[in-house]
Amino acid sequence: MKLKVEYGALSEAPVWEEHKRGKNWLAKIGIDPSAPGGLARDFARRANGDFFYLVPDWATPGVPIEFGADYYSTRGSKNSNRVYAIITEIHDDHWVIEKTKTAREAVKLASSWAQEQAAKTANLLHGGVFQPEIGVMP
Repeated sequence: MKLKVEYGALSEAPVWEEHKRGKNWLAKIGIDPSAPGGLARDFARRANGDFFYLVPDWATPGVPIEFGADYYSTRGSKNSNRVYAIITEIHDDHWVIEKTKTAREAVKLASSWAQEQAAKTANLLHGGVFQPEIGVMP
């Protein structure tokens, strides 16, 4: 999924709650059993105007993220909407994300994605020749 970036901010978000009782966020996530919902979160700053979030410093390929959009009724019940993903590409004008069903899947995918990228880099550094000490083969 592609998300448009303009002027250093995301101008698209996969979920968003427009209502004044709505709460919206984008966060880098990690597993933390002591945190709310079992997730450690590093929140991105909200943008203004036609933009959703300022591009955070932590936004790099391989990072697991959560987009959240909650609506609270007048009686206090919550309607939650979440998108979990990893960032796979960052360009000046867009991000590419790969969605997952759960936060845990996003964190696991980020870990395996990082290992794959490291193996690809090692393979390129060693000219595509099998290196038993690093376990890389073309």
